[in-house]
Amino acid sequence: MDFVIPLMRSESSIHPLTHAFNACAYASLGNRPNAAASGIKEIAITKYQQALESIQVVLKDPEASKTDATLTAVLLLALYEVSDLAASPKPTWAITR
Repeated sequence: MDFVIPLMRSESSIHPLTHAFNACAYASLGNRPNAAASGIKEIAITKYQQALESIQVVLKDPEASKTDATLTAVLLLALYEVSDLAASPKPTWAITR
């Protein structure tokens, strides 16, 4: 996944890619031992929700929906889902709106 950081540098900080990357990063930290009391998992859920909201907007744009950054954001959201499902009996998608 060496292509993610260059893509993030080329996009704005409000692009779904940034939110999806942050959600994965916080989820990874939240899955560490002794992380339950730190509140990191809640931050990961918030970032995931931001990513979902922003990806919905981008996917409605015919041009933006075809970019590498958008595809990467969708792949990162899938990675988040897999890591969340492996770490929690109740996945995040089951508790988001």
